[in-house]
Amino acid sequence: MLWLIVLVILFVITLFLTLAPKDEGLRPWAVVFFGLMIGWTIGMCFTTVPAKDDGVISSFGQVSDRTLGSGIHVKAPWSKVIDIDGTIQTDRYHGKKDGDNHSSCIEVQIGDGSTTCMSVTNRWRVDPGHSNEVYKNYRSNNPTDHLRDAVVSTQLLAAAQDVAGTYNPVNTLRIVDPNDPTSANINFKPDLKAMSDALTEDMQQRTKGLVDIVDITISFLPTPPSTQDRINAFIREVANTRVKAQEKLSKEEEAKGNEALSASLKNDPNVLISKCLDMVAEGKANLPANFQCFPGGGATAVFPVGK
Repeated sequence: MLWLIVLVILFVITLFLTLAPKDEGLRPWAVVFFGLMIGWTIGMCFTTVPAKDDGVISSFGQVSDRTLGSGIHVKAPWSKVIDIDGTIQTDRYHGKKDGDNHSSCIEVQIGDGSTTCMSVTNRWRVDPGHSNEVYKNYRSNNPTDHLRDAVVSTQLLAAAQDVAGTYNPVNTLRIVDPNDPTSANINFKPDLKAMSDALTEDMQQRTKGLVDIVDITISFLPTPPSTQDRINAFIREVANTRVKAQEKLSKEEEAKGNEALSASLKNDPNVLISKCLDMVAEGKANLPANFQCFPGGGATAVFPVGK
């Protein structure tokens, strides 16, 4: 260890100067090197952890259960403090890979068995209380990156698959009652917020406290083409059902109108005569010669052809 090597060198020099003959005038330097030895030892009892990092104490290859926060701390001179990155890490899974922490979207299988590609952004950081465990189990030049590859990314792929399996737009397809307009109000869009919350909770459990999941956002989950074809076919059938229902309603209303007109003619024939006169006056009728609007005798109205 560096601190021990330096300390031994200073001690040897101090001892040599102390035991040197008086006439050589070297003993005053012994005081200087002795002071350096004491100063070096005191300096090795203090350490500084950068802001937003966590300090892990290691002594003779053993990792302490004690974790240091940012700032100045006292430690044993033989202990080494390793800085663990405690900042928020952002991993993006959408589009094509074009840089660090940016990978392609996650291939998932939704509830109807078809596959699609989920776009996800995962924001996480090493849990401060477990920094020593992260260093102990994922020791490397950068334990945070090792933890990402070994735990965070792997578990996210599995958790995303579980959450995607709960989404099945085909389950929302149901028979639409044309007499009930609200029955056709079907939403095929996934609830991305609810799925994001479920994915965040699942990841918290999977990482077992090593990682603090800040938030996970599912920004896009496109409908697979095969599923979209079934949805489009369903929407067309709903539209056809509504058209046929409207045609049926129109015919029923027309029949009711004819029945009402027939009843009125039986009770009052003058209704038909009045209608006939209105059509002639408006020029909407091309009547034959000597046609009269007053059947059954009495006063008649005769209209010549072309008039």
